[in-house]
Amino acid sequence: IYTKKLDKNIFLCFPSNRSILTTTQQPRNWRGTMTTFFWSVALFILIVMPLIVIHEWGHYIVARFNGIAVKAFSVGFGTELFGWNNRHGTRFKLSLLPLGGYVEFLKPEEQKETRAYEHTAFDTSNVWARIAVVAAGPIANIMCAFALFSFFFYATSGGGLSAQTNGKYTLAAAVERSAQEIANVTVLTFGTLGDVGTGEKSVRETFSGPVGIAHIAERITSKYGWIGFLFLSAHISLALGIMNLLPIPILDGGYLFFYVVEALSGRPLKKKWLTAVNIAGIVLLLALFAVTTYGDIIRILS
Repeated sequence: IYTKKLDKNIFLCFPSNRSILTTTQQPRNWRGTMTTFFWSVALFILIVMPLIVIHEWGHYIVARFNGIAVKAFSVGFGTELFGWNNRHGTRFKLSLLPLGGYVEFLKPEEQKETRAYEHTAFDTSNVWARIAVVAAGPIANIMCAFALFSFFFYATSGGGLSAQTNGKYTLAAAVERSAQEIANVTVLTFGTLGDVGTGEKSVRETFSGPVGIAHIAERITSKYGWIGFLFLSAHISLALGIMNLLPIPILDGGYLFFYVVEALSGRPLKKKWLTAVNIAGIVLLLALFAVTTYGDIIRILS
């Protein structure tokens, strides 16, 4: 089940596996189509939401380690469905829309108004602490991808319950193969981004978004079961890590860039510039989402 065709092209908003997206399928009736649709959505949520929790948990743990107060840790966006407060004053909650998550930090003005938090606000903390907190989310996803790849290669190379005498060797080989996979995919990703930047490849044909990932998840899981689900989860976790390290405004990489500039120059960027750049980043991401969604639908329908 592990082929170069599958190896190279499964990413979240990165090169999409067009061979999977466009493979001819047997016609389905409307009931089968609806079942496939809901199963695809469910698989997308089952893959992406745990990875987002891991991402946000990286932010949270490093913030706590650096003495930064965290107001909220949300899984999902929008209206809170239920939640609880821990002894540090952080509100952990599950929200209505399972399309992401976030960690909300204490603001400087809130720190002055309340004594409920014994830690500092994010914006007034040391710049290196802010860099560590922002970088921790993507790094957590890359570490998760490494663990998932290692387990995948171990399970598919004769390891696990069937390996008794040779188990240690198989595990070591799986760990080494996982590191190679992450290196190969990272190089491939930046090479593809370079091709898009130079116009050699188009955004619509090269990138894939949530619709495409949901479709791929249904195809792979239906054909390969839990091991395919695991493999895809590893690739998406790695993609989340890589994409969030890119210097794109509003993403972690954009904030990392701003904080590194602040650390090197000795002063933060003006808020009006940060606001303008972040707005441009939001527009860019919305445009990318629209283009990739259109491309995904065209590929699926074709």
